[in-house]
Amino acid sequence: MSTTPFPHSPNGPTTGRANRNRAAIWALLIAALVFLTLAAGLRADAREFAAHASRTQNFTASGNLKSLSVENINGNVDVVAGAAFKADAEVTVYASSQSLAKKRLEEVQARFENDNGDLSLFAEEPGVSVRRNGRGWSIHSRHDDDNWQTEVKYRITVPAGVSVNVSTVNGAVTVGELAAALDLSTVNGKIEVAGARRDAKFNTVNGVIKAVFADLPKGANVDVRTVNGGITLTMPAKSSFRFEGRTMGGEILSSFALPAAPEADEAVRERDETRAAREKIRSERDKIRSEIREKQRKASKSDDEDTVVVDLADLNESLADLNREMAEMSREISRTVTSHLNRAYEGTVGGGGANVRCSNLNGRILLLAEGTNEAQAKRLSSGRGPLVMVAPRVTVSPRVFAVPRAPVPPLAPLSPALPVPPTAPSAPLAPIPPDPWGRSIVKGDMNGDFVLTYAPSDVSVGRVGGRVKISTQSGQISVRSAARGAELSSAGGDIRIETVTGDLKATTAGGDVRAGSVSGEVRAETAGGDVVIRAAGGSVVARTGGGDITLRKIHGPVTARTSGGTISCEITSAAAAGGDLTTSGGDVTVTLPSNYRADVDVRVSGVDSETADAITSQFPEITVSRRPGSVSGEGKLNGGGPKLTIRSNSGSVTIRKGPAA
Repeated sequence: MSTTPFPHSPNGPTTGRANRNRAAIWALLIAALVFLTLAAGLRADAREFAAHASRTQNFTASGNLKSLSVENINGNVDVVAGAAFKADAEVTVYASSQSLAKKRLEEVQARFENDNGDLSLFAEEPGVSVRRNGRGWSIHSRHDDDNWQTEVKYRITVPAGVSVNVSTVNGAVTVGELAAALDLSTVNGKIEVAGARRDAKFNTVNGVIKAVFADLPKGANVDVRTVNGGITLTMPAKSSFRFEGRTMGGEILSSFALPAAPEADEAVRERDETRAAREKIRSERDKIRSEIREKQRKASKSDDEDTVVVDLADLNESLADLNREMAEMSREISRTVTSHLNRAYEGTVGGGGANVRCSNLNGRILLLAEGTNEAQAKRLSSGRGPLVMVAPRVTVSPRVFAVPRAPVPPLAPLSPALPVPPTAPSAPLAPIPPDPWGRSIVKGDMNGDFVLTYAPSDVSVGRVGGRVKISTQSGQISVRSAARGAELSSAGGDIRIETVTGDLKATTAGGDVRAGSVSGEVRAETAGGDVVIRAAGGSVVARTGGGDITLRKIHGPVTARTSGGTISCEITSAAAAGGDLTTSGGDVTVTLPSNYRADVDVRVSGVDSETADAITSQFPEITVSRRPGSVSGEGKLNGGGPKLTIRSNSGSVTIRKGPAA
């Protein structure tokens, strides 16, 4: 099967212009990748088949077994340790008619090969050819008929010392208690491992990765990668290893005794030293300006009827020299202010021994010591997005001021002018220029609107009496409150706002979106990260390519979609008009008022029909039915109403009954 190479962010400094262009290109590529993979992950759920036919094939092997390779397209793969090898392949064909399903089922075969202890499992179906190439696979599909689809689910038992290589496209991979090397990959689905003890390589595009290591011997290599989804690794508390973590849109946390990353690298330290020197010069310059103005003020109060000329040549010459120095330092800052597009961390536990590498584009990386939990983990990465800043040149020509008795015209400004305050609470502020020295933009409480069309770094705003509109290239956005709605966007940072009166629109290509109380509608989208809404008075649309969605106290219809996380939704209005909750790699928990009226349609695919907790409901009106590969639930709550659709792949759905609204 062909694989998409995992993109790596560039390391090392670049020019400001090149880095800005690269950041923009990365943001566009990542957004495109996320939404394409999200669409691919949901495409199978969108297609319905009227009929299906199934059979189970069984395989055994004995002797000196060394390795197992499994190649699959649609279906879960479960592997556990046991005394002897045994494999059950449940082959199911879904089709537009029963006759077509039976016909195609006869043509689809699960194949098993034993090449001197190297075992292989794969499926052959019309239009698809599978060939082994060394330890890899080559799959070519000419299956263009949309009237049918094959799913093969493997349940495999292998001796604990057999190495395992599993690859599937749509499905979850679970492995338990194997003491051999593991190489597991999936495109749409989660990877869960328990009791690992040797080298491990885990890779998924849309889905979370959770692995527990019973042992981590010296020299072991652990390489874990996902595009859209979180990573959680649990290892023995006394492990010795070198850890490398890299993420673009998430954060890195650990409960091991690892020091937090320094706030800045060498380039940033150079920048800070240059800024400190510039601030000193700026102070001297301001002192000279004060002296000039004081002499002008004294001259203007003279009783002499003639014009008084004050010689300020020396002061102005000093002022010009300082401005030239500041301009040079501004250019120096622009050369040194670059930061990596990604957030990275490197550290050593117990002097090293094993090598542990984790990387993703979107999602949290969590490294836990056995016996600890997420609440005990501390943040290792700095959590700051890319920062590229070119400071403007500041120059003032030397002048000699003639000071008459009449009021003196003000000096020309020596720095970029601040926006003029609004004359009325409803008047919008002019767009604020970016901080010329690359610092975070911090604004307190204000009346009127707050509009910031471009910022290269973080933005923090207090209570705003009007509308808020903020766009930042790579920083985080934090707003205390907006009285007339908010529109917030970032190309690579978290977005947080506490209170919104009106509607909220928040989009980011690499971070979390978190909002408190919103009186109107909410639209929150992130290419990577969590979405959390504490309360909403209107409809909610929440989408993420690689994180969890948490929605509380929602009074309107809900659309929530994630390709690599869980969904938790609490609806507190009986009049909320249904919704659509869909995840391609996690669980869904929804709480509804006891008097909620809706036609509920639930389907969990990629699970065993015998799974008892695939769908759990506290509403007796929902009837659960099972078929190979999926579990469905339907029912009319309180006589029925708008449709509420819930979909999960390789997860579970829980429907809880809350108090009456």
